[in-house]
Amino acid sequence: HMIRTTFSSLSQGAASPRLEVLVIGESAKELRRVGKISPTKLPPLVIGRDPNEVAEGHDGYTFETYRVEVIPLPLGIGDYTIIGMEELVRVERKALKDMVASLGARTPEFLLKADELGQFRWGRILAECRYHQVAYPPHGYYPWLPPYPDGKRRGAHPSSVRAALISADIRGSPVIWAGNRSAAEWWLVEYFRKLWGKHWEACHEVVNGKALG
Repeated sequence: HMIRTTFSSLSQGAASPRLEVLVIGESAKELRRVGKISPTKLPPLVIGRDPNEVAEGHDGYTFETYRVEVIPLPLGIGDYTIIGMEELVRVERKALKDMVASLGARTPEFLLKADELGQFRWGRILAECRYHQVAYPPHGYYPWLPPYPDGKRRGAHPSSVRAALISADIRGSPVIWAGNRSAAEWWLVEYFRKLWGKHWEACHEVVNGKALG
């Protein structure tokens, strides 16, 4: 069974938010039985992944080496969330080249996303690279971007990139510099596990006996 929990008051800062437990696709009888789970028994983490992350031409995380369930979920904002905490948690994944491109001609779009992520209590940008690779590239330019015919380098100037990163942080969307792809995937799973465990245990009441609309 997949258990969906909704933290209906956590976003308002309540110490003990009300829990809603929903078993998707089961009868009302089965729902009542599962609804009696003790709030101290941690249900499994389920990650919501935007379908675009695994569409053709994309290389989103599959989490194959982790014991975690993943379901497709159109998000609009961000690429990953925790099922049951969708209104609180969003993480946007950025590979190195995508990050640099976002901080060049697409800076306004990047900052708009930072504003949107900043509306979530745990909105983060997860970079599969190190800060210096983006902010201080070798020789002052990004080697994978070929120069223009006149020799001028393509892409934003590193100082503009650094300024955009500061703006994103001020807007409430800090960047997590994981270093590489595998480390970023590990961080995402562990971060979600910590959030899920901490805020499930903080809850004290389970709603039993009726499906939620």
